Amino acid sequence: MDSKTLIIAGIAVVLLVLGGIVLTQSNTHTQENTTAYVIPLKNADFKYFEIKTPVDSNFTIKNALTNESDRGMIYWKNVGNYSKEIESISINKNLTGRLIPQTMKLIGEGNNTKTYSSDDGANSVYQVVLTKNDTDLILTGRDLNVIDEMINSTVIKDTKGITTPGAKTPEKTPVQNAINKTRDVQTTVDKPKPETPVSKPKVETTVEKPKVEVNNDAELYIGGGMFKTGSGLSDKTYAKIYIGGENAGKDVILRIVYSRDGSNLNSGNMVPVTVDSNGYVEIYSADSYRYYPDNAYIELYDSNSNLKSTQNVRLDPDSSTQYF
Repeated sequence: MDSKTLIIAGIAVVLLVLGGIVLTQSNTHTQENTTAYVIPLKNADFKYFEIKTPVDSNFTIKNALTNESDRGMIYWKNVGNYSKEIESISINKNLTGRLIPQTMKLIGEGNNTKTYSSDDGANSVYQVVLTKNDTDLILTGRDLNVIDEMINSTVIKDTKGITTPGAKTPEKTPVQNAINKTRDVQTTVDKPKPETPVSKPKVETTVEKPKVEVNNDAELYIGGGMFKTGSGLSDKTYAKIYIGGENAGKDVILRIVYSRDGSNLNSGNMVPVTVDSNGYVEIYSADSYRYYPDNAYIELYDSNSNLKSTQNVRLDPDSSTQYF
């Protein structure tokens, strides 16, 4: 083989090697692109607004015990795909400041948006509030990029049917009657409890609010609210319940029995609390529960221990913020 042939052969080998390197780099880049986590969105109509939601998601109204206008807020829970990335959507008027949990921190603010975070690192939950036409839309989930994309696609429509909360619970309902028949048998569940560093007696705690002028003639009722159970074993269950702005400053007694799969997680202490200036009471459970509750039975008493209102709330057994 002459030198010319050897040179040509050598060049061919070099080209093959370089070609293999280029091909390898090209394939690697293509693979990275195909494995990028992208959630496809589709247009959805929620009557009061239009928004893009993840394909195969399924948002269902959860505050089903009263009609929409009485509730002053409508809350949709995602029970389909991507339920962690985007957990829920809610719409309200003038209630957002009372609905965002105290544990959420404001981390960003735009012209008509506010972004909150639970600040739990990789497990953080985000809430983005969009304000348009005196109406607030709240999106809750763990994927802030998806939430922002959904917020940017939102078109608010006619929201005249959404009003300030004013629903009053009837004296008795079929649901309450069924519950009352079983309330006499109060058994606590013998389940392992997580260790807690607190050595003080376990009492349900409330959030202190300044005293305001009291209207003693106003009727006591349960007009909605929210629940939140943290994902940690030591996290307690937080409840914020609307008693009515006309009841601001009143001393009331609240009792909440949490249960899971039909078994009580607590006995339900009678907790004195004062209605704040916005008409809300806030309370934490005495214990942290090893299991997420899937039901909360609320009893509202006046300061003389007279039962004034009750409500049974179905909960999803997870760490999401849940409205009723």
